[in-house]
Amino acid sequence: MESLTEGDSHAIDDRYRAKPRGMMQLLVPQIPRLAKVILPNDEATRTRLQAQRIQAGIYAPSAMGLYLTAKLVLMTIPPVVGLVVAWFGWFNPAYAMLMGGAGGCAGMLMPSMWLAYYRAKRQRQLRTSLADFLDLMVTCLEGGVGMQAAISQVADELRTPHPILASELLVVLREVEVGRSIEVALAHLAERTGLEELRSLATFVQQAQRFGSTMADAMRE
Repeated sequence: MESLTEGDSHAIDDRYRAKPRGMMQLLVPQIPRLAKVILPNDEATRTRLQAQRIQAGIYAPSAMGLYLTAKLVLMTIPPVVGLVVAWFGWFNPAYAMLMGGAGGCAGMLMPSMWLAYYRAKRQRQLRTSLADFLDLMVTCLEGGVGMQAAISQVADELRTPHPILASELLVVLREVEVGRSIEVALAHLAERTGLEELRSLATFVQQAQRFGSTMADAMRE
């Protein structure tokens, strides 16, 4: 078997390293298409993401842009690193590309998993506080206090043991102060938290307003 000359060795090495370039030529035109998949451009998807963000307790207007940017960056960096490693031959090209692709998939999922975790955690905390909230509301309403005043008193009572629900009740009060009805403000609370229990509460309060039942009965139900 003839031995390879130094020039032949360089030629083979160059061909070996040129493979990622061909892959990059295939990948680069796909970037705009990939961005459309990652960055939602339809109203339904954006609305769903906004609802999940709010239910996680993230109200900053810039949060959605930061979330999508983090998702795009975490999805893009691992494949780029894999391409660079494969291009310079620092590691086995096939393995580098495989690890880069796997890292990109993980990076794409991580922001969604993070958002789902904080959303679920916040909902657990809110559910834990609902029993105290309802007990206090029934006590206040049976004592002759109006619905708006009862919510104000209960929010103040829950400020230390259940600060998340207390802050959400203050939002309900602000909505009532600007002219929204109690049932609408409670329906908005249910949307912000994503809790079925609060949706049921808003429905009971609406029925109480319609049929003349007492608010204490609605809370008790």
